[in-house]
Amino acid sequence: MESGNLRVDLNVSVAKILDGEEENGGGNETAPGNDDAFDPANEMYASHLPSNVGQRTEVKNLNSLRQVVASAEYEAVRQVAATEAAEGVAGSPGRETRTFDPKTQRTVRIRDKGGAVDYRFMPEPDLPPVVLNERVLDGMTLDEYLCKYLPESPDMAMKRLGVEYALDDKVAAVLTTEPEIVRMYEDAVRVAAEEIGTGGSDGKNSKEYRRIASSVSNWLCNDLFALWKAEEGNGSIVSAETSPVDASRLGALVAAMHD
Repeated sequence: MESGNLRVDLNVSVAKILDGEEENGGGNETAPGNDDAFDPANEMYASHLPSNVGQRTEVKNLNSLRQVVASAEYEAVRQVAATEAAEGVAGSPGRETRTFDPKTQRTVRIRDKGGAVDYRFMPEPDLPPVVLNERVLDGMTLDEYLCKYLPESPDMAMKRLGVEYALDDKVAAVLTTEPEIVRMYEDAVRVAAEEIGTGGSDGKNSKEYRRIASSVSNWLCNDLFALWKAEEGNGSIVSAETSPVDASRLGALVAAMHD
């Protein structure tokens, strides 16, 4: 990925949820009637997998996240259909290697796994399995957990600044290049609003508050950034964290110049 390229070999398998597995967390029994089925003795992650788990299908050489998602979704549907069609005959589909066709958005079979029983992965000791259950997620859903703990992305921050402070997209894009700049901007707006007397949740929708927010963005994007760049020309590295003019001083300056 350091060269701007992405290549993924995706492995997909499906398992039929048996009665009681939702409560018991799954098991590791082997599917009856399938000599090439999952063998818990040869799998380090057996305790984390449901019983009756099917065989892995490997989809080779995916070069985008969209292809990974599309391949996983197609393979899941294909394997479920193949497993249901083969029930009572030959068990789950055998291991095979496939590739993804971007035009049809389907996977295409390349070859069977020659020695399926001996075809295993070398376990990576530095990458233990991650089981995202309710205990790990503090009783939250995955989306709720990510919203709480995942840092705000530049796109999300840009949209939020545009809504909360009435900034146009170009200014918001400049302010969201680094999380430290976003914090400095919002802290400076808060300091200026408090000194002028327009702070608080009710004042954020007022014209005066929006005027303060616009003034802070102008001082930060034009004057302060220009000073930082000039210092870089002199051999110094200045950022939002090391700037002599911090958020409190910037906010006080804007408040002092407020009409």
